[in-house]
Amino acid sequence: MTIKELANETTANTGLTVRHPWLTGADVQADLNAAILELAESDDEQYDEDADYYRAEGDEYLECYCRDRNLEDIRQLSMADAKALAIALDRGYILATDEWPLREFSQFVEPDENNQRIPIMSSLQVLKLFLDAGQMSMDKVRATARGWILSEERLPRSWQTEYRALFNEAPPDAQA
Repeated sequence: MTIKELANETTANTGLTVRHPWLTGADVQADLNAAILELAESDDEQYDEDADYYRAEGDEYLECYCRDRNLEDIRQLSMADAKALAIALDRGYILATDEWPLREFSQFVEPDENNQRIPIMSSLQVLKLFLDAGQMSMDKVRATARGWILSEERLPRSWQTEYRALFNEAPPDAQA
């Protein structure tokens, strides 16, 4: 499932589609459009307001985070990511993302009444879920990870460590 704002990031002439032109393919677009969460207009408006709040809070948090670590690039939370966060919080959804600003800020957000943080899965954890459910073979997991490397996907810094922990083997490299 996705939200229309994230699906819109895969339309022509965005930074994402410049890096990954295959995202504009008719089959990919059809799958994305079919997976968009339908929201009532009142819910959509409320989530937009919540997203404004989370974006402001997120940007303030991320600015401090980056400055404390002497990072040159001060990262911000996108409106689409802030809205996804708002929806996940309200509906108890799990976020699947490798976007480090969203992952980092989501762990800063106050826990719910049960002292639970927002559950987040990385792309590798999603692959593990498919593997464990018998929906993907280990060969396909390796091929997918290798494909990310070959297409110069922006993988999290610790992806190799996470891969080893999840799959109990060394991560693939660009070699066939």
